[in-house]
Amino acid sequence: MALIKHTILFFALAALLTFALALPVAFPSNQVLEARLKIGPAKPRPVAPRPARPAPAKAPAPAKAPPPPKRPAPPPKSVCNGLKDKNGNGNCDACVKNSACAFDRDGLKCVPKPAGSLGASFVTTSTQCRTIRQTTNINPNADIQKQAAAEFARMEKHIFQGETDPTSGRHTFSAWTAKNKDAGICDKNTHLCAFRLNEKTPKTIWDDRSGAYTKQDIKDMCLNAITLNIQKNNNAKSSAAFVVQTKFGKPICIEHLVTKANTPSCFPLGIHSTFPGSRPLGSSCSDTGHGAIKGVTEDIATRK
Repeated sequence: MALIKHTILFFALAALLTFALALPVAFPSNQVLEARLKIGPAKPRPVAPRPARPAPAKAPAPAKAPPPPKRPAPPPKSVCNGLKDKNGNGNCDACVKNSACAFDRDGLKCVPKPAGSLGASFVTTSTQCRTIRQTTNINPNADIQKQAAAEFARMEKHIFQGETDPTSGRHTFSAWTAKNKDAGICDKNTHLCAFRLNEKTPKTIWDDRSGAYTKQDIKDMCLNAITLNIQKNNNAKSSAAFVVQTKFGKPICIEHLVTKANTPSCFPLGIHSTFPGSRPLGSSCSDTGHGAIKGVTEDIATRK
């Protein structure tokens, strides 16, 4: 009985499968496929654009520097004659600031700059003015200037070249060391030097090496001392020393040596400045340290 049931069920399933396989299979038509192709893939969702970043602020342009002020034109030559100092002489510092002017060191006055090359008597720079700056109490008239110039002319060779005696005169470094070999010392502030003289009082001289004094510098300082002696000491009948300014801004003591038989002379007393001190420019002074050399000095090796 069971066998008959299983047999019937088997045949029923087989018949059902045969029927199903006989049914037609339906495929989509070409029109359906074309429609699907037109639809295409699904569109992506739109993305909201990000807000644009603001541009960085530009740094302000640097302010332009104002143009340099124009230099005023130099005053005309006509003003040269009006530049005076408190003594009534020409004002050298004010004079040389005008490119049209020059200071006449012989006449102590500001004049229109001469055409062509300038002679030694004319000054055109403030540095040169310091070499002839008149001390207080110096206001020579024409007669005193003439006397002082004549007196210096008598001693000029004695100072710059010396006498037959190698220790006489020679009040410059170059003249002294040409004939004397002893070592000495110089003050760096005043540019004055001292050398041993016969184991006695040192010989004092002006340093005329490069950067120190020129012959004109020495002449100007001596003329100041001589002029003061003429004005204050009965027309320079005897020796005297006075405080005189140097071009280095250091006042020194300079003696005008008056002699009856021998050549007169002019030389520094000591090698150090009279400043600081109570003696003003143009006043009388004395030995400022022949024996004991002090201050800022340098050794000078013996020359062979």
